[in-house]
Amino acid sequence: MRLTVELDGRQVALLTVAPWTAMVDLGAGESDRTLNAVAAFSDGTFARAQARIAAVRIQETAEVSLVSFYATVRDVSGTLVSDL
Repeated sequence: MRLTVELDGRQVALLTVAPWTAMVDLGAGESDRTLNAVAAFSDGTFARAQARIAAVRIQETAEVSLVSFYATVRDVSGTLVSDL
C-alpha cells in the first residue's frame, strides 16, 4: 500500500510502510486548508479521505500596561552584581 497526503492540492507526504504517520506543517492558520489522503492498494483500488481545516480566528484581545520590574542580582559568593 502507498499513502499520499496532500495539503491544498500539493503533496506533503508519501508513506509506503507502517506506521502511517506524517508531520504536516499547516502554516500560520490564517486561512482554511484542505487535507487529502489517498491510499493506493496493490490490487489497483484506491481509498480517499478529505478533511477541511478551518482557519484560526482570534476573537479576543487584551491590553497589558507596561509593568516595571526591579531586581537585585548576586553572584555565587553573595556579592551584589551591578552594571548589568
